[in-house]
Amino acid sequence: ATGYVGCPVGNDNHGVIYKREGFTPGTYQINIGHDDGAVLLVNGTQIYSAGCCPTNTLINWTGILNEFSVVEFRWNDTGGGSRGSLTFTSITTPT
Repeated sequence: ATGYVGCPVGNDNHGVIYKREGFTPGTYQINIGHDDGAVLLVNGTQIYSAGCCPTNTLINWTGILNEFSVVEFRWNDTGGGSRGSLTFTSITTPT
């Protein structure tokens, strides 16, 4: 990544954690993609887990998030490329 300061990270054998909190209240869809192991937690509850090499690498979760919600996506790469994606789509916003 541009401007990254730290230890070099190789193409294989590494783990990554994405964490986000403080959402505008509403209903969201979360899409993830990965090629090796992955875990998705919403407010500390595991809602998805898969080991290496799943055949379905895109999952969808829909639910309510707010300013107190915490979403954490943990994924690892053991070889053969590295991919972990997390996308939030706002479905509705409360009136």
